[in-house]
Amino acid sequence: MLTSESITTIMPAFIKAQANFAPALKSATNPHFKSKYVALDGVIDAVAAPLREQGIAIMQMTDIEDARTILVTRLIHSSGEWLGSRYPVHPVKADPQGEGSALTYARRYALMALVGIAPEDDDGNAAVKAVEKPITTAQAATLRDWIEQTASDTDKFCAVFGVDNVDAIPAGMFDKALAALQRKAKQAA
Repeated sequence: MLTSESITTIMPAFIKAQANFAPALKSATNPHFKSKYVALDGVIDAVAAPLREQGIAIMQMTDIEDARTILVTRLIHSSGEWLGSRYPVHPVKADPQGEGSALTYARRYALMALVGIAPEDDDGNAAVKAVEKPITTAQAATLRDWIEQTASDTDKFCAVFGVDNVDAIPAGMFDKALAALQRKAKQAA
């Protein structure tokens, strides 16, 4: 968790707010699996009013780091103190719909994790499929070559994509991974 330098004012307010959180209700339905899950608005409905009553606002914004979308979630107290987190967004498809779906999923889970409410069954089946289909052996070899050429730190590079090794990078992220390394090489030249 990320925090402001001091959290002596926000923490007591957060604890009071947390005691009044409503249940995050499974109000949305995944049509493919006919299962219910907590939608983003359900998470916000469960926590927003108690947080506001304690002078805490919810902010979620995106940042770009190494050609990767990162969701930044912050709870900001009227005193200026804050609690926050950074969550990498993992789109299954590299198009606007895939990015939007992954961002909504990330917003829901990042907020639930930050405020300490339990996640319910969800529509994360697409995210599981992305993890199950890694890049090919040839693509991994290409990335390793570029990592070596750019003198990049393999562990840090893999961390950006939320994996432990190059072979586990999701296939849908190969183009972004390669583009990031190529940009680094171009900047070094």
